[in-house]
Amino acid sequence: MTPSIILDRLAAAGVRVRLDPQNPDRLRLSPPDRLTADLLALARDHKRELLTVLRERTRLPTPEELAAWGEFILERAAIMEHDGELPRTEADRRAWSELLARYPAAAAHFAPGGGHA
Repeated sequence: MTPSIILDRLAAAGVRVRLDPQNPDRLRLSPPDRLTADLLALARDHKRELLTVLRERTRLPTPEELAAWGEFILERAAIMEHDGELPRTEADRRAWSELLARYPAAAAHFAPGGGHA
């Protein structure tokens, strides 16, 4: 089971998972009344993977990543606008969708529920 599926399963049960601000090697699960024994065991069994995903989601992108993502969006949107004859707003929307699909770090920062929540 992937960390994303585990996080989705916990979220569906009403459990919020985040890094402990005092200790980045610990997870915070809340509210406690939503945690069943099965969900707690699932989080414990996959703690290392969950920590890795949450750290990536909260990591700030480097200036190089931001520049590369911006170039990707501008280039893809221009191609779609000119070669695909799409209106610029639709080309921009599709370029953003491609960026989020191709680069998980970008998706973690710019998609709903990403690192800047």
